[in-house]
Amino acid sequence: MADDLTVTREGDTLVIRIPMTTPTPSSSGKTLVVASTRGNQKTGVQIDGKDLYLGVNAYVYAEPKGGPLIGEPRRPQGAKPRGAEVDR
Repeated sequence: MADDLTVTREGDTLVIRIPMTTPTPSSSGKTLVVASTRGNQKTGVQIDGKDLYLGVNAYVYAEPKGGPLIGEPRRPQGAKPRGAEVDR
């Protein structure tokens, strides 16, 4: 199981505790991962005698869905950031 991940069963409730980390860009760069099991992990919990597996990804969007925050200009696709050198 992933480091510091704890999974317990309390009656009909599955309790998952996973540490949060500094937001890290995902492989696509579209999101920032704040907690992850990094794939499916076998837990110590059993359901009807069968091992329970768990996969968790907690993230935020690198740029809010739908574009920049209100008041921030949207950069045209392929445009260089302000201050970038211009090719001549």
